[in-house]
Amino acid sequence: MIRNNPVFIDNPETEAKIYPSQLYKEGEKVVRYKCQSENRDVFDLYIPNQLINRISSTNPPELCIYIQTVLDQRNIRFLKKIESDPIVDLDYIELDFTEEMGNSIKYSINWNNSSNLFYIPKKEFKFKTFPSRIYLFISL
Repeated sequence: MIRNNPVFIDNPETEAKIYPSQLYKEGEKVVRYKCQSENRDVFDLYIPNQLINRISSTNPPELCIYIQTVLDQRNIRFLKKIESDPIVDLDYIELDFTEEMGNSIKYSINWNNSSNLFYIPKKEFKFKTFPSRIYLFISL
């Protein structure tokens, strides 16, 4: 559970999951991490270097990645809707639903004139309807 964070709201339509992650490959703009889910499945998550640079001067070999989903966006009381750039001065970024893929859901964010895509496996979602926005947190 994410604690002491104004985004996390404890209600049945909100879910936060923690994914221990291992550094897999470093790229010019993104770092590829292998994330392990609660049921021991592993999936890749490509994290923009600029997000990692906010918590570490080097690419850490291990991260904790938190993904919070809110099915009903009206339950978010502490956030304003972002029209252009996402909030990056707090401990999270906002990802918008892009499209449903075969085994995953594609979320994206436009940040510093660059489009970043995140693919989250469908089975990681509690709901049959995929949230229009999710929140991604990273920590050491």
